[in-house]
Amino acid sequence: MDQPEQRSILVLGHPRCGTGYMAKLLQSFGLDVGHEKIGKDGVSYWGFAVFDDNWAKTPRGPSATYSSPWSGKKVYVRNDFDFKNVIHAVRNPIDALPSILYQENIVKNSLDFRWKHVTNHFSGKISGDANYTDLEKAILTLIYWNVLIIYQKRDLVVMVESCEDRVRDFLIQKGLIEDKKYCIFKDKRYNNKSNRDVITQADYAKVRESVMAELNYWSCVIGYGDIEPQIKEI
Repeated sequence: MDQPEQRSILVLGHPRCGTGYMAKLLQSFGLDVGHEKIGKDGVSYWGFAVFDDNWAKTPRGPSATYSSPWSGKKVYVRNDFDFKNVIHAVRNPIDALPSILYQENIVKNSLDFRWKHVTNHFSGKISGDANYTDLEKAILTLIYWNVLIIYQKRDLVVMVESCEDRVRDFLIQKGLIEDKKYCIFKDKRYNNKSNRDVITQADYAKVRESVMAELNYWSCVIGYGDIEPQIKEI
């Protein structure tokens, strides 16, 4: 078996929660960290939250970069690498959920892949056979995909809305950049959403109570506070 390749940084999170922004942020410091493709210094990619070698459906080699497992192209899997530093990026659920529901989860392969893993790992909390609504599935995948990450080694956890200085200080501490480097890149394009990408108060009112309780708990755990006051502001 080949030895895993060494990389400095892995950024994990849930889709639509800022992994693309994190890659650009790290690039602005001069690091070669790709978004969903392997760079010299690492990768920012939600899919590496799981160790799923079944992704490797086609041959891989030195010229391969990361590509989604359902694309039919060469792919790397998490076990191909040893990452020295793992950064976990989180985003306010009330802002992330519209993008997850209306943009990410319409990609069936992406939703099915995440749903398979969270229901397998957390069968005592999520039933793969339950008649969850689309919004409830979006909430549960957001929560439990992140819980999968929490169970792993993490060297830094950041809120993407205000992460720049903490990331810079972390990179300096790890000797990955010089102290004089300062990032001015703050293109928060992960916040973009169209007018149709709105989850209303009425939508949340239809979510079963147990799922809303989990969403509220998750929002508090990661530092964004009670979800109900935020819903009232929609």
